[in-house]
Amino acid sequence: MDARTLILGIDTGGTYTDAVLYDPRTREVVASAKALTTRRKLSTGILGAISALPGELLSDIARVSLSTTLATNACVEGRSGPAQLVIVGGSEKVVAERWQEFGLPRPEEILFLPGEVHLDGAVVGLPDPEELHSMLEGKIRPGSCYAISGMLSNRNPVCEYAAAKAIRELGAYTVCSRDVAPTELNYLRRASTALLNGKLIPIIGEFLSEMRASLDQMGITAPVFIVRSDSGLMREEYAAEHPVETLLCGPSASVSGVLALTQGLQNAVVADIGGTTTDLSLIENGRVYSSGTGADIGGYRLSIGSVCLETIGLGGDTRLYLDGHGVLCLDRRRAVPICVLASRYGKAVHDALDALMDSPYQGITRVYEFLEFLRMPSEDEISGDEKRICEILQDGPRSLADLAEATGRDLYTLRVAHLEEIGAVIRSGFTLTDAMHLTGKFTAFDVSASRKMAWYFTRILDVTPETLCKRAFSMAEYRLYRAAARLCLKRQNPDLVLDDGSEALMELAFARSGRLIAPSFRMNADLVGVGAPAGVFLSGAAESLGALPVLPRHSAVANAVGAAASVVSAEYTVNVRAEESAGGSGFTVVGGEEIRAFEEMEEAIDEAKRQAETCARALARNRGLLGDLKVSVAVNRRSSVASTSDGDVTVNLGAVVTAVAESEEA
Repeated sequence: MDARTLILGIDTGGTYTDAVLYDPRTREVVASAKALTTRRKLSTGILGAISALPGELLSDIARVSLSTTLATNACVEGRSGPAQLVIVGGSEKVVAERWQEFGLPRPEEILFLPGEVHLDGAVVGLPDPEELHSMLEGKIRPGSCYAISGMLSNRNPVCEYAAAKAIRELGAYTVCSRDVAPTELNYLRRASTALLNGKLIPIIGEFLSEMRASLDQMGITAPVFIVRSDSGLMREEYAAEHPVETLLCGPSASVSGVLALTQGLQNAVVADIGGTTTDLSLIENGRVYSSGTGADIGGYRLSIGSVCLETIGLGGDTRLYLDGHGVLCLDRRRAVPICVLASRYGKAVHDALDALMDSPYQGITRVYEFLEFLRMPSEDEISGDEKRICEILQDGPRSLADLAEATGRDLYTLRVAHLEEIGAVIRSGFTLTDAMHLTGKFTAFDVSASRKMAWYFTRILDVTPETLCKRAFSMAEYRLYRAAARLCLKRQNPDLVLDDGSEALMELAFARSGRLIAPSFRMNADLVGVGAPAGVFLSGAAESLGALPVLPRHSAVANAVGAAASVVSAEYTVNVRAEESAGGSGFTVVGGEEIRAFEEMEEAIDEAKRQAETCARALARNRGLLGDLKVSVAVNRRSSVASTSDGDVTVNLGAVVTAVAESEEA
């Protein structure tokens, strides 16, 4: 094989890190490997996966392509770094009315600054640099991150950039919404995007740092790229500044992987089932479907290109628990499977489980769960009791009952939720992976630990371990079935309101029973599963949907394959708007390098095409695309027909001009 022709694809998920060597010429997976993701030190899991690949092929790597669900998982689990929002020129009244809709902080936690941008791009009321510095002094924490969003900054970003300059001079970091969502009109959606970008910087920064350390240790010097939410690639330097663009790179990579691994797939729902989440996307007529409306994740309404339409809390590590009434429930959060914890800590975990089983009191509150230490938070993040819990856990994981006793608390007053939210500790308990171990569907870890923890559930529910697992899998299958059905319903009718009534119908349809009526949801598409747990949950959901279940070859590492098969590209949109003014009608070009006004629409479109192509080329270079570029430009004209006394008249409303830059070799 010629030197440096392979692509190393790596996918770091919440549970596993996968690695593949992919030959783009033959579209074949040459080798693949898996290792557990090690959250305390990511490089350990990354090195484990790379080291399991054939060593003699590592010198053939021409490019490294990464995919990760770390950012998505952080949003779903409510974990992220600190960042504060600054709004320039926006209405405090509007923010007070709509902050929850966009996942923004409470209005009193937002810093508002003056500085308005008019529709023509003119700036009014922006303080001079000295005034801005004076207004901000004492309100900016050095070393912190501030996300800045200005009203109409898509037309003129000068207010955002002036605020950012003043904040940086006071020792803080900044993220401007114009830089992460340049074409988004809604400044609150831009604010949400910029804020989350700031919060994700430390998470993706740590990931890229650990990845680089692992590659250096293995002697791999090839350039590093990471998958974007729209399935394109970007260089690691660009990704470090735009981490919000990695948010849905996991599902994007999974769809790219499915298309690379299958032949002739036309219509399908792709379910990427990982350790923490399941991401569902659509393939229509052999191509990835993109809604073009951004993405809503973890309460944030984001302006990012995306192929993913639905993310749910379902994976191999999804926690099972008993509620206060003793009913078996499937959580939406992950926990470290007890079989995995026991495989790492051995006798200490088994001794604790045995002590729990021998306890004379065995009520519902005798929760058989453990906490494991991940990192020590700073003093200002935690209370004294929380610091004590972290200090105890540094010696090894402890059961909740043992931890309560060690801290002088009981299970009712032991407060650990905040430590879990900030990623200082992680819960370990009975999960779907443990149920797989009990049934023999997956047995890579300590089966006896899963069996001991299952005893807590079986004695209260008065069922056999087999029945417990059957119920657990049925709940997982229903959650997948429900998400696939909702996705197809929303695609077919975006305005459809899915309420409690539709939920009840779905439950009846899944059970395929009903005393007087048995509804049915039939999907006219395949249900494709990728990810390690897909083989367990897929068939039951597909059967209830009347769909063909598809498990592609190499489906367990499809995300890593998709990362390897992705390419760098850049899409940029410039708008031509019809404007009315005292001087008459005309057309304004906005969203590109500069705002320009024209009397004739064709002149405006020509200018928009020029700006779109220039911006697409620059964006492609920033994302790391080398060599010769080819740029395609599409013009979508908008018009309306008005009825007048002289007959129907066509009115030009403007146009949307989109340029796509990619490699000449693509």
